[in-house]
This record gives sequence, structure tokens and C-alpha cells, in this order.
Amino acid sequence: MPLIASNRIGLEPGQNGSEITFYGSSFVADQFGEKVEEADRSGQTILTHTFDLDEVAKDRDYWCVFRDRRPELYGALTTLDGNGE
Repeated sequence: MPLIASNRIGLEPGQNGSEITFYGSSFVADQFGEKVEEADRSGQTILTHTFDLDEVAKDRDYWCVFRDRRPELYGALTTLDGNGE
């Protein structure tokens, strides 16, 4: 599954004279985790990338990601008590 990770840049003043530094480096990674786009650490950037979703789906099928799913048990996960009620 492709991934988009964003991070702020610049300094944000805090309490008592402290500050937080945000390091940027937002990125887009492909279905293998390889970065295909990356922003620098200091400038505002808009990243875009195009993925062949059919190819991504083929890779996902090859890895058998959904082979061990148990969707019949999902109902209990959506309840407050875990008993499906």
C-alpha cells in the first residue's frame, strides 16, 4: 500500500522561552516502502506521485495480504463490549 507521511517545518515557540523544531522531510513511499518523492527539511512543498493501482493490487495479491482475514469476526470489533452486542 502506498504511504504518504507529512511533517511540519520551522520553529514553534513554546512556554518559558522554549521552542520546537519541525524537520519537514515529508515523503511518499510506494507499496514496497521505497521513497518515490521527498520534501526537503526547510521549504514548503507539495508532493505528488502517480501510482498504477492495478500494479499495486497485483503486488498485494501476490503477497497474500488478505489470505488470513476473518471478516466473520469483525462484528465484535465494532462493539463496545467486544461480544457483538
